[in-house]
Amino acid sequence: MTDIQPFSAHTVLPPMAKSVVAPYYDSMSGAERFQFAEGHPDNYLNAMRSVDEYPLGAAPSMDTLMANNRRTLARLLADGSFSPCRGSALYIYRQESNNHEQSGLVAAVPLAEYEQGRMLPHEHTRGDREEQLTCYLESVRASSSPVCLAYSGQAKIATHLDEVMDREPLLDFVTDDRVRQMVWQVSDPERVTELQHDFSKVGTTYITDGHHRAAAGAKFVARQIDAGQVLSPDAGWAQLLVLLVPLEDLRLLSHNRYVRHPDRFDQGAFLRALSSVVAVEKIHSETIAQTGPTRSGQFIMLLGGENYRLDFDRTCLSSELATNLDVSLLQNQILAPLLNIRDPRADSRLGFLSGELGLAGLRACCDKDSDVGFVCFPPTVEQLTSVADKRQVMPPKSTNFVPKARSGLFVRMF
Repeated sequence: MTDIQPFSAHTVLPPMAKSVVAPYYDSMSGAERFQFAEGHPDNYLNAMRSVDEYPLGAAPSMDTLMANNRRTLARLLADGSFSPCRGSALYIYRQESNNHEQSGLVAAVPLAEYEQGRMLPHEHTRGDREEQLTCYLESVRASSSPVCLAYSGQAKIATHLDEVMDREPLLDFVTDDRVRQMVWQVSDPERVTELQHDFSKVGTTYITDGHHRAAAGAKFVARQIDAGQVLSPDAGWAQLLVLLVPLEDLRLLSHNRYVRHPDRFDQGAFLRALSSVVAVEKIHSETIAQTGPTRSGQFIMLLGGENYRLDFDRTCLSSELATNLDVSLLQNQILAPLLNIRDPRADSRLGFLSGELGLAGLRACCDKDSDVGFVCFPPTVEQLTSVADKRQVMPPKSTNFVPKARSGLFVRMF
């Protein structure tokens, strides 16, 4: 079962929403987050600063950084950016972008569901990132970034959400990336109880975004218990702020790859080596290249200002699901053996770019400072759930769900 609970929160006030609500955190590099935060002091990004965004040698100590985050959050809560803390409620959060609509329920869920394997991940996490986020929870005692969970949709839940969304929203604004953000509060006790009953029939949820936040939350709970805190079902520190979205509403794009090669890069030698592992076809038509890969096992490659189509023969490949994903093919057949990218989680030469930016975005990135780029065919939602159900993991940056939930809409203190 999925145990959803209403929660008390400050919500951003409508006149301040556009300036306060943060851009999606992982869509920006550390340097970009630093520049944005410095130029937008009233944005919620300033209440969630991290060490890795500061220029080399300029980062404050962790204690100082967390004190600054606490101070910024206190200022935002006191200066008219947010409402006074609202009574316990659930929230409906709807986003509209690029002819896609996504509506979900924001709630608090016990972290026990993550620890007991009912909230399934599909990616590994990094220990250093977990530790930073755990430190944030310990020091700031607030959450504003929902972990996104997908579930098999139910008609009764959809009906409840539709009925609430017929009313005037609490928030309705468009962010700078042209995504419409809408929020409704659900505080009627009868409807809350009915939603809790309906979600109790959802046996498994899948993490689509927020693996590190979930892992850090579990680590934070363990430390609280070790420190003598008594765990109760309604303890705010033992709950995770989540956005629950039906699987069928998800929009899944590719995470494309590009490689910066610090040494002299011999394009001819690379192409010859590449031709020994995959069928390589030079594409002369920009129209064909713009369509991107048309099936699993196919990639578009940008190299030296030219376009190439790469086609793997899947009959010669492993049938193991996690290793047969397109991003796994790219990593195991090309990036590791031919470009020496052995650890995609840590190798600074490898970069990732959202498929939402298209071929033009990848080309601009390659023209600027990279040697080669790869457009990937996106995985399917069914592949994600199958990998998670089997307790396997995908390579880093395998999935790219858009639009992303934003920070600065809700602030839950604990």
